[in-house]
Amino acid sequence: MDKILVKIFASLLIIGLFAGLILVINVGKNDLLGKDESKTLSEDILSEYSAVDLVEVLYSDDSAFTQGLELDDGKLYIGTGLYGQSYLGILDPKTGIIDKKVSLDDKIFGEGISLVGDEIWQLTWKNGKVFVWNKDSFDLVKKFTNEYEGWGLAYDYDKDRLLASDGSNKIFIRDKKDFSLINSFSLSLYGEDVNNINELEYANGYLYANIWHSKKVIKIDLDKEKIVKVYDFTPILDKYLNDDEKERVDEFNGIAHIKDDEFYLTGKLYPKIFRVRLK
Repeated sequence: MDKILVKIFASLLIIGLFAGLILVINVGKNDLLGKDESKTLSEDILSEYSAVDLVEVLYSDDSAFTQGLELDDGKLYIGTGLYGQSYLGILDPKTGIIDKKVSLDDKIFGEGISLVGDEIWQLTWKNGKVFVWNKDSFDLVKKFTNEYEGWGLAYDYDKDRLLASDGSNKIFIRDKKDFSLINSFSLSLYGEDVNNINELEYANGYLYANIWHSKKVIKIDLDKEKIVKVYDFTPILDKYLNDDEKERVDEFNGIAHIKDDEFYLTGKLYPKIFRVRLK
């Protein structure tokens, strides 16, 4: 009888150890936004986590505090922040040189940008202003007000509307005629609010967003108002930024759609732009 009990105890011990190992592995996989989550993740998010293919490493202006990025007809538009250093410009990713720019007033802190037809819309952080520029001449053609902080901005060309963020977990839907608020919705993951939503880019029917203080990008289904994928850029940034660059750069921020599933991504004070495929 004692031998039988010993065998049963040993079997239970092995099963317990195996279950513990599985739990540890799953907790590691669940750490998508920098948190350990014991809740079960959907297979869609797990299968697409870190699905980032690097295509090419290009150059940015390492003095640019990048807040927004837009590609149109071969021109890469960049919007920058910081008081006294904010501007709208055109960046050559082959050289990292700003070919053309218009500076904002020293009291204005520039934020996200988005292309709407022949115009570039640009948010400001706490100034409550929205600037609309002619994309070719950089002449200021319109100004609107924003009752929230300005962070990210994108144009949903399928539904002819603007999408904005304010650093919270909300996405604001705006009328492009006058920037008036149409609606808003909040985003969460595993039952917790996903705050610090920053730079935005609309592409292929989805909204992509940087998360401030992280190296992750989320993909948002606008119809379902939910996060459907999370992309982690940590491996790419760790490999292609040297130690000096890692010490100097600020936040990972800036998304521009190129075509299909290809995007440019960069950051504030980043010397490089990464052309990637987000699957």
